[in-house]
Amino acid sequence: MPPLRPIVRRLVPLATAASCAVVVVGCHHIAARTAGEDGRHAYRTGHFDAARAEFRRALLEDPADATHAHNLASAERKLGNLAEAERLYRTALANDPDHQPARHALAELLTDTGRGQQALDDLAAHAAARPGEVGPRIELAWLHEKLGDPAGAETALRDALATRPNHPVAIARLGQLYEATGRPTDAAALYRRSLTYDWDQPTVRDRLAALTGTRH
Repeated sequence: MPPLRPIVRRLVPLATAASCAVVVVGCHHIAARTAGEDGRHAYRTGHFDAARAEFRRALLEDPADATHAHNLASAERKLGNLAEAERLYRTALANDPDHQPARHALAELLTDTGRGQQALDDLAAHAAARPGEVGPRIELAWLHEKLGDPAGAETALRDALATRPNHPVAIARLGQLYEATGRPTDAAALYRRSLTYDWDQPTVRDRLAALTGTRH
């Protein structure tokens, strides 16, 4: 983008000033989006240094965007810069506490660096602050399972279903937990129940077919 021309007059009419601000903000968003797209392409093709440079440029252009902070954190993590990745994941969550990819990635990073209890505490606090939402409880269940605590995972999923009894993802995740813990009949029943609320779940249909020997 070419540099802005200097303002000759000291006072600018309000409408003109607002129009200039809109143009500048729009340019920043376009530049950030372009850099983000370039960064994602570099990341997908394994060029993590290039991805980091593009994601950094995107975040500089739009510092309040949680996705840019998350993407830069992911590139830093791939490059082994774990402390910087953690800082950036926290930046993303400061910008948007409900940014699920950043919350998931931070919990994974904490767990992988020996801080599983801290990750659990963070996710539990987030879920407690959102009593009517299913997503944070599904996330908490995932972490309990990752830490080898299927009972904790079941509790979190049942908590989710107490809030939304017909939530197809929560039902399917409970079925998957039952399948993993040797309860195939209960798992199949839950898969069927999940599919009654949302048939467009190919993975769930495949799991049900594998358990029951049927085709879909």
